[in-house]
Amino acid sequence: MRKPDPSSLASRLAARIARGGPDRLWTYRDFADLKAATTAVAAALSRLARARIIRRLRRGVYYHPGRTAFGETRPNLPVAVEAALRRRGVRAVSTGLEVWRGLGLTTQVTAVPSLATSWRVRLSPVAGHHVRTVTRPETIWKKGHERAVLDALRALQRIPGATPESVMARVLLLLRGKKLDVPTLLLMARGEPPRVRALLGALLQESGAGVVHGESLEQLRRTLNPLTRYRIPEASARLNAAKAWGIR
Repeated sequence: MRKPDPSSLASRLAARIARGGPDRLWTYRDFADLKAATTAVAAALSRLARARIIRRLRRGVYYHPGRTAFGETRPNLPVAVEAALRRRGVRAVSTGLEVWRGLGLTTQVTAVPSLATSWRVRLSPVAGHHVRTVTRPETIWKKGHERAVLDALRALQRIPGATPESVMARVLLLLRGKKLDVPTLLLMARGEPPRVRALLGALLQESGAGVVHGESLEQLRRTLNPLTRYRIPEASARLNAAKAWGIR
């Protein structure tokens, strides 16, 4: 039996994947420095997938599994979908129940993770699993929890396993503990509905985080119609700053 040529493209890719360690995603972009044609890289990766060295998740996205006593490790689905979407020029960040649970906003568990995308996309299952997508304004796309928090404020009264009061209390703790980037929140909020902007402003003012960013907080206030009132009774009862932001 012929030994594999160590200089072949498949062997070079396999060596790089081995050096990268297990439990990692790979795309064509990771091998761009090899100056090989994309079709050649695709064929070599397909060969490695057939040899069970890597697993094909979808076109152009592969996973190098780790080994445990319970079998192979599984890929992080949102991360795998983000990689696939990047190939299509679509930006995405994790949001929804899975992230909310990690932030302590809910105790609910979901089998279908969610991604916020820069525009509407249709996704086929990844490795047999579904991922939900929601379209959000293309204001800023930065890794972090700020997108998920704004989505939680959008869905304040509809979050399974949580109450509006518990969600607001937790967001206040995150703000006071400096677990959220206030400038990013304020920048992202420009694309949010007025109701969400008002609620965010009240939470920032209540937490004291808005004091440091007072000028930006006033800029946020100026995006709201001073005559408009937002009916959020839970916020009106919970936040002293609610009235100043038109919340009733």
